[in-house]
Amino acid sequence: LIYKEMVTNVARHSSCSEASITIMMDRAKNMHLVVADNGKGFDPKTPTERNGNKNIHMRALALGASIHLQTAHDKGTRWELSFNP
Repeated sequence: LIYKEMVTNVARHSSCSEASITIMMDRAKNMHLVVADNGKGFDPKTPTERNGNKNIHMRALALGASIHLQTAHDKGTRWELSFNP
């Protein structure tokens, strides 16, 4: 569901011309997911009525995953998720 929410956000909100999805497993069997776009970005500190970003963080916490969001207006968005399944 984390992956689905990230990709849905790209499709619905980013207005991007490019997006990338990378899924890999390292030698320690940790999974890494990166979803990035070159879209309009956003200010993650600005309150919103939407629950997508909050849900991503809550689901990552429930998995014991590390989650990192990098975004800014007109700078695109990049989510990085790492966990051990």
